[in-house]
Amino acid sequence: MIRRSSEVLVLCVACLATPSFVYADPSPGNVATAKSLVVEGRDLRAKGEHAKARDRFKAAWALVPTPIIGLDLARELVACGQLVEGRETALAAAKLPEGAKESAEGKTARAEATKLAAELRDRIPSLVVRVENAESLKGLRVTLDGEELPVAALNVSRKVDPASTSWWRRWAMQSAPRRSSCRKPPRKR
Repeated sequence: MIRRSSEVLVLCVACLATPSFVYADPSPGNVATAKSLVVEGRDLRAKGEHAKARDRFKAAWALVPTPIIGLDLARELVACGQLVEGRETALAAAKLPEGAKESAEGKTARAEATKLAAELRDRIPSLVVRVENAESLKGLRVTLDGEELPVAALNVSRKVDPASTSWWRRWAMQSAPRRSSCRKPPRKR
């Protein structure tokens, strides 16, 4: 009985000591594809085709998440007006574990991603969807950027992307939804 308890204890300690995530090296095919996508993305960015560049960087990031690719993706998300996702991507790139063979370019990208995330924190606007007596409106549904908000999450500040934010509200007493949208204000020159 004591031996059995010791085995269970050793197994539990081993499980707790193992990190909850394990980073496997990406396959050579994924690395080659990601490199190609980054080159394409940078060429598209130079031509001003930010949405296409963003898509290339997003695919490269999915294959091989590195600080360099993450920073490129974050910058293109920002260029496309997706500030919230851009900031989250910059934070994720900055928080990636540092590899033993990480290049100076990778370290620089990590620092720039941290800086970009800090800059974006103050640029991202907030929206409050105020609904009086929301709990009493049976069947109330509010959708913000395609995501349905719980009634309990109404009347609180929520970070939004200024270029694409739209919201819908519908409740049982209305047959058709009403749509409103927030447009990015013109820049002052």
